[in-house]
Amino acid sequence: MVNSRYRWLERKLQAGDRVRFLLIDPDSGAVETAADRYHIPRTAESVRDRVTQTLRLLGELKTATGGDLVVRLTPYPLSMGMFVTETALFAEYFTYRGPGNPRVVLRPGHDDYTVLRGEAEKLWDNATAHEL
Repeated sequence: MVNSRYRWLERKLQAGDRVRFLLIDPDSGAVETAADRYHIPRTAESVRDRVTQTLRLLGELKTATGGDLVVRLTPYPLSMGMFVTETALFAEYFTYRGPGNPRVVLRPGHDDYTVLRGEAEKLWDNATAHEL
């Protein structure tokens, strides 16, 4: 997402929006689990490299914009990517070795919105701050 939506993230940060990223800790065992999970075979090293590259891009983005960009690292394998705004939660589930990743959009007030948002916040609360 950081590569494909870099300019959009840049505009959000310049506009004063707060952006938080939760990534797998590249030094944790979760990297092996994540590598095994993808439909297209990946190695633990390639996953580690992707996380490291994302951290580098986020650091550049924060420096360039001076925006409110916060990153935390988790030792847990993440099975879903989420983006939450004031009006919706956008989620992509990373299937276990299955082709395609189901995507959903949920609005506040929907039961699944509450569940997924709560899960994301618990993971965030238990993650380690990463200095960009």
